[in-house]
Order: sequence, then structure tokens, then C-alpha cells
Amino acid sequence: MEVTNEYQLDGIYNDFIVDLPSIHEAQNAIGGKWSLKLIVALAHGNSRFNEIKDYVGTISPRALSKELKGLEQHGLIKKRACRDKPIYTEYQLTPLAYRLKGVIEEISNWGRYFQEKKLNQLNK
Repeated sequence: MEVTNEYQLDGIYNDFIVDLPSIHEAQNAIGGKWSLKLIVALAHGNSRFNEIKDYVGTISPRALSKELKGLEQHGLIKKRACRDKPIYTEYQLTPLAYRLKGVIEEISNWGRYFQEKKLNQLNK
């Protein structure tokens, strides 16, 4: 059975050619509510816990800790204890996380497009 797309973009049917198990893996790794925002925050350089919290905004310390642990378990960030006085912990992106750059940029573009569509609907 062939699945067809009822929507056209520029007169061309757009078919998704994806591997659903791979989508599932990606969602597990970066599907947390704050994951993409944290990756963007760390893309600006190594950061301490409170610096990340300040960049992201309204995230609670508990949620931030949980999200950082999840990203670390998936190999997207690395946690490093710095032995300077006072001792502190720093987080940094791994090369695996940097491979998400294009994906995150496209999600941002789509979000901007979606926001404009919603505004246009409200203004009608």
C-alpha cells in the first residue's frame, strides 16, 4: 500500500524517506523538553551549571540536572570536574552533539515559519 501526501509544496509532492527506528533513537537522545535548548546553550562554549540555567531561563535546578544527566548518558555532553579553587563542574558538548548543528538550525527555521503561520491565522 502506497502512502500519499495530500499536501503539496511548490507543486511537488514531498515524501518522507525516513527510518522510524532511527527517529525513535533520535527522540530518545534529544527529545527531552529542554534538550535542544541545552545543546544550544553549550554550543557557545563550556559552561557551569548556573550559567546554563541562566541562559535557558525558566528551568528548575532539578529539571536541569535531569536533562544534563540524560544528555551525558547519550554521549552528547561531557561533565568535567575542574580542580581549581574553588572546585567546580563544567559541561561541554561532544563532537556527536556538534553534528546536530544543521538539524537544530532547520528546527529553528521551521519554528519561525510555524510561528508566522500561526500569527497569520490569528490575524485573519
